[in-house]
Amino acid sequence: MSATVLVCSRMFDGTSEELTGMTEISIEGNRITSIGRSVSRPPGAQVIDLSDRTVSPGFIDTHVHLTMDAAHLVQQTLESSASKALKGLSLAREYMSLLHDFARPRRRRSRMADHRSSQTRSTRDSWKDLVRL
Repeated sequence: MSATVLVCSRMFDGTSEELTGMTEISIEGNRITSIGRSVSRPPGAQVIDLSDRTVSPGFIDTHVHLTMDAAHLVQQTLESSASKALKGLSLAREYMSLLHDFARPRRRRSRMADHRSSQTRSTRDSWKDLVRL
């Protein structure tokens, strides 16, 4: 498993109103394993110097346009709303699956992913009813 240590000048953790000072973040594979002023560095770990940056570890960019395909905007404008909605639903289910897989090991995040996953299931069922009309 590959290991990486990020060395950052400031960190925003989402719980404090203040930015932290110098922070190190240890990552193994695709998981954050520890955060602190100094973390242990596994042998062969890649060290990335972000000492001029502020980081927000663990945040996921969830801003997406599920029904917009910039590569095919002209064609997409001619498609029906139902077609666009079904494509968006497919993408949303794919994103939720990825989020659920990512969040599974962390108890708190897993509950959030399970909640969102149940919302996706109820949305999927609603679309089945809409398609039948």
